Amino acid sequence: MNLSPALVLLPALCLSAQTVPAPYQATYTALSGQISSFDTAAKTGWNGAPSSFLGAPQANAASSDNYTTLLNPDYYSFNVTPELNSLQALGAKAITVHINFPILYQPYYTSIANPALYQEFVNFYKQFSLDVHARGLKLLVECTTAFAVPGTQFSQFQTYYKTLTWTEYMAGRAQNALTVAQLIQPDYMTVITEPDTEESDSGQTSLNTVSGGTQLLQTILTAIHGAGTTKVLIGAGAGTWIPNYTQWVQSFLLQPIDFLDMHVIQISNSDMTLAITAAQMAHTAGKPLGVSECWPMKGIAGVSASLNGSTDDELNPFSFWAPVDTAFLQAMVDFANANHLIYLAPSWTTYFSAYLDYGTYGSLPGATVMTDAYAAVGKAIQAGTFTSTGLAWEKAILPGPDTSAPATPAPPTAVTVAFTLAQIAWTPDTDNVGVAAYDLYRNGTLIATVNGLAFTDTGLTPGDTYHYTLKAFDAVGNVSAQSAQLTVETPNNAPPSVPSRVTVTASSKSAVSLTWSASTGGAVSYRVLRGTSAGNAAIHATVTTTSYTDSGVAPNTTYYYAIESQNASGFTSANSAVVSTTTPSH
Repeated sequence: MNLSPALVLLPALCLSAQTVPAPYQATYTALSGQISSFDTAAKTGWNGAPSSFLGAPQANAASSDNYTTLLNPDYYSFNVTPELNSLQALGAKAITVHINFPILYQPYYTSIANPALYQEFVNFYKQFSLDVHARGLKLLVECTTAFAVPGTQFSQFQTYYKTLTWTEYMAGRAQNALTVAQLIQPDYMTVITEPDTEESDSGQTSLNTVSGGTQLLQTILTAIHGAGTTKVLIGAGAGTWIPNYTQWVQSFLLQPIDFLDMHVIQISNSDMTLAITAAQMAHTAGKPLGVSECWPMKGIAGVSASLNGSTDDELNPFSFWAPVDTAFLQAMVDFANANHLIYLAPSWTTYFSAYLDYGTYGSLPGATVMTDAYAAVGKAIQAGTFTSTGLAWEKAILPGPDTSAPATPAPPTAVTVAFTLAQIAWTPDTDNVGVAAYDLYRNGTLIATVNGLAFTDTGLTPGDTYHYTLKAFDAVGNVSAQSAQLTVETPNNAPPSVPSRVTVTASSKSAVSLTWSASTGGAVSYRVLRGTSAGNAAIHATVTTTSYTDSGVAPNTTYYYAIESQNASGFTSANSAVVSTTTPSH
């Protein structure tokens, strides 16, 4: 299932693991036992050698189920890019994202009388694909149907689904998938993943049968293969919990798919061990296997787990689950290595970054829990911090411990400098795994930790000088050397001092010489005022020295002069004392 509401950067909450509360001890024990049994079974016959599967965690902030939230100003830079940075810092070699029907299906936008919106979403996902590939990562797209997850705009799509006949629904799903393949060009695309969930959310009852799901798959494959879209590898599968799971697998393996996909989320009874059965079936059929979603659901058959009537999703955020989540992910990594998966995609990647403290949130409504969980995640991503689960995932998928620090960053640059602020930017640093965030220092003091490439430093003093340096760090805390220094001088918004000791001499009938003492306070130039009376002096010349020769005077005439100083910001002092002289007649 898609677990991808938008991440909002709000204050972070507790990240540490907690003692298992009494209401959940039985569930915790049962989950731990199921996971341990699966891990033992998954490793049976495996020689322990790692395989080259892709760690492909979900990019939740970019899910199409967030709908128009994706198009908000600065959403991409404030939410999507930091999440990509965070996932790469944990060793991701691929990124998984939902681009679900009807987000790239033009007739949907005609039905809501907003056809221009279609191109905006095309542009969003083209940019996302470019960004992922520019990082040297693969892109896996789940191209299915929107899911009813708290925090998303699912209801917008559900209304539309109910207007479609089965034939129209299949045609729409096929066209959406074809558009993704042609315009977004992922490396892998799985087009059916949870037929039972899709049936529930879409209202299309034909999806609840193997024959109906296979008919939908055939319709999608015909559209893609008929268009000659051969670069994208196409897969399909189901959640291991679906009734008659092996029948679904067998039927899908008989279709011209490039790989079999599966979701491993429910782990009670045989739900996890069926993944091993499916792997054997795929290998027998000569098809590669991938897991596009996996995370341990906390509800388990025969064991009560509830939080004020909350859903399973609303149980996930609590930090006391961290050891269960970690054990599950390690078991899935063992399964991936033993069965030579092409990719493994954890779905609740939000909990790589932050959990909540049950003592604080355990008695609150589930909706509040979810809202604050996403807030904590956003804050943690921005700060480049990770939970024990996130760090365990990185350790599990890397070939060895990460002991290499990021490279020394290039010195930051000043984009904008004003009286009381400076916008500082820098170029991406490099690391053997990925940079988690950057520490920015002003005059040797840490002022910000940023998962991004810019920071606006406010509260500065006009006319002062500041020195900025940068360090980069990775997920496990390796820190780079300090960058070279950037020196910034804020403009002075106070005028320089009034010029003093102004002297004037009529050196000839056609020239007058002036001198004065230099002003303090950042003066960079002086304006010479001249008039034929003390009250009508006007700007006559601007110089950068403390002397001036006025060669445009007439004989036998009295001239009055005053001097103003000016700083680089254009602030001007008051006039000096007025001085005068009379040129000789000859």
